[in-house]
Amino acid sequence: MKYLVFVVLLVVVVITTGCTGGSQNIPVTPSQTTGILQDPIIGKWEQKLSDTWTFTFTRDGNFTLKSSNAMLATSEQTWSKIQTNQYVVTDKFNMTHAITYHPETDTLTFESSPNNIYRIP
Repeated sequence: MKYLVFVVLLVVVVITTGCTGGSQNIPVTPSQTTGILQDPIIGKWEQKLSDTWTFTFTRDGNFTLKSSNAMLATSEQTWSKIQTNQYVVTDKFNMTHAITYHPETDTLTFESSPNNIYRIP
């Protein structure tokens, strides 16, 4: 009989130990740092050819292209998503350039160039 009382008390203690009187469900809110709901193209990218080119895609649809060559101007453009992993950049002359995101390698390629563009950590 002593063992039965001990087992019942042990079960009651184990069950009530986790009860704190309120809901322990903490809501999870997506944030910029988690990357949840963030398009994979957003961020800084780099391509090294004869010059190093830096590509910056922002959440608001802006795109900046900058060369390490000081003689070349920084170009402000816009980008938009066409479909999953497919994008288009529109330059100041209203010319469009297709971009593909490759999730398996976390790289970008322009339709007009086979050279990979790598994410800058």
